[in-house]
Amino acid sequence: MSTEEGVVQLQWIKGDKQGNVEIVDDTVDNWTVFKSGNRIDTSLINEFMAPVNGEPLDFSPTKTVSKTVSRSPKKEVKKSPIRLLFEKQKEFEKDSLCIEIPIEIPKNAIYDLLTSTFDGDEVRVELESFILDQIPNNELNSIIKGFISELIQSKYSS
Repeated sequence: MSTEEGVVQLQWIKGDKQGNVEIVDDTVDNWTVFKSGNRIDTSLINEFMAPVNGEPLDFSPTKTVSKTVSRSPKKEVKKSPIRLLFEKQKEFEKDSLCIEIPIEIPKNAIYDLLTSTFDGDEVRVELESFILDQIPNNELNSIIKGFISELIQSKYSS
């Protein structure tokens, strides 16, 4: 956790509150309570939050691709001429990738019970994490690459 002048600031790095900075107010039982009124199970802080050291993390989408190593200056990744031409187009067609990934989710009765017992935002954050944990990144990337290949094949093959 980050302490600056005795104040502990944490930033949400996952979930609906991603990007929000919280100031720790108190710790009650297993809960860390923030001045905003939000709270988190203390054991989940490392998974959902990061200490704020200086400026908070920027979660806004960026247009340039860059690599950052800790606090060193950003270095632009050289883009291929083909990529640059794609990015300079003014008109695009919209299409979508239809992806189905089997996941396990709790029954409505369990979800209703949890949202009536705990804060609704906390339940959504935990459910999102529960679902994401079922999808290994390498498997997801592989599935997406397959769909992209199919899309390219269907759109641009004669």
